[in-house]
Amino acid sequence: YDLNGTDTACKMVILANALMEKRVTCRDLQKVEGIEKITVEDLKEARKKGCMIKLVGLADEKRLLVEPMLVPINDKICVDNTLNAVEFKTDMAKEIIIIGHGAGPIETASKMLNDMIEIFKTNNH
Repeated sequence: YDLNGTDTACKMVILANALMEKRVTCRDLQKVEGIEKITVEDLKEARKKGCMIKLVGLADEKRLLVEPMLVPINDKICVDNTLNAVEFKTDMAKEIIIIGHGAGPIETASKMLNDMIEIFKTNNH
């Protein structure tokens, strides 16, 4: 799900519904394209342009999509390895960027354990 864009698409739907007061599902995304077809040559070409290819989810008033995009290497959201970045553009606070660990087996297991604990707490109260 990570490579074909499905995981990012699901996260975009959750964020759009929670933060933008939309009522959308994964079927409402205009495009869901993953990174599984990106080649080494594509990565080299991106580097020549001072960019990296990143799987980006985008939600605004007109668009809801997931696709690989060129992101400048010096951009704050151009993170590596197991880091994820989320950028919110707001009217009042302008730009808010959150960067944190979000991928990898240890991070996933930790989040699953936390979710199970929360479900247990909720069901026992």
